[in-house]
Amino acid sequence: MKSYYNFNPMQNSKHNNHNHVVYEESSVIFEFLKFESGHQMKTESLSKNYILAFISGEHEIEINLAGKHILKADEILCLPKYSKLSAKTLVSGDIIIITFEVSLSSGDVSSMHEYLSTAPITEFRFMTLTMDYAMKHFFEMVAYLIESKRTSTDLYKVKFNEFFILLKSYYSKEEITHFLGLSILGISEFSIYIYSNYHEAKNLQELIAKSHYSRAAFYRKFRENFSDITPQRWFNIQKRSQFLLVGSLPDITPKLMMKKLNLNSMSTMNRLCQELFDCTPMNLIKKLKQ
Repeated sequence: MKSYYNFNPMQNSKHNNHNHVVYEESSVIFEFLKFESGHQMKTESLSKNYILAFISGEHEIEINLAGKHILKADEILCLPKYSKLSAKTLVSGDIIIITFEVSLSSGDVSSMHEYLSTAPITEFRFMTLTMDYAMKHFFEMVAYLIESKRTSTDLYKVKFNEFFILLKSYYSKEEITHFLGLSILGISEFSIYIYSNYHEAKNLQELIAKSHYSRAAFYRKFRENFSDITPQRWFNIQKRSQFLLVGSLPDITPKLMMKKLNLNSMSTMNRLCQELFDCTPMNLIKKLKQ
């Protein structure tokens, strides 16, 4: 098992999901971790973006971008990819950690950039958010689901969307912009294109064609933005998640499934389903209902 915090998660935390395959193949992961008093951790470069929700305890965190701060219960912190930090637990407590690639839709990112152009952050300002009533209940539910082992990668994506709905409903645009900070500014145009268009593409070739990059340039840009995973493998993982999500809907039929997946023919859907699950769409629907 690989540790992404430079500490042994089996000894220092509970309910961790640091299985190498799950971590690398998922765009978002929730974890419920317990840190004992005196525990220390350090990393030279975070491999993804992180949101830390402090449920209890007291923790000292020093970030290369923002200096040293004490974080307590009911505070939320966002750490952008490539951050360098060290931390020490002063009082034992629980933390829910969200590991993610891209936090916002292309429309949301454009909106944030528009805000930054009119009220620019001339100096990076470290900013946490205080959980309101709704946000506290959200993280209580997440903790319950993880402890009850009732989670999945698809559920993580749903809960991640729910988190941002709460964020946009209860906090101002200025608060959100400062909270997300460099995790917004660090999103490349190429990444925004990928996350905004992959769900409408029938295959990887179509996604490449619509990007206006040559195949070689697309693969190069993809490697720069998505590390070691290949474009085809990443695309298949996303399509697999889409099939599982749509196939689990009540009263779903193969024909309705085809429409919701934005596929132009039953033969295309059958081929994809065979490639991803080695079964027909009807059999996949039956398996998911069971």
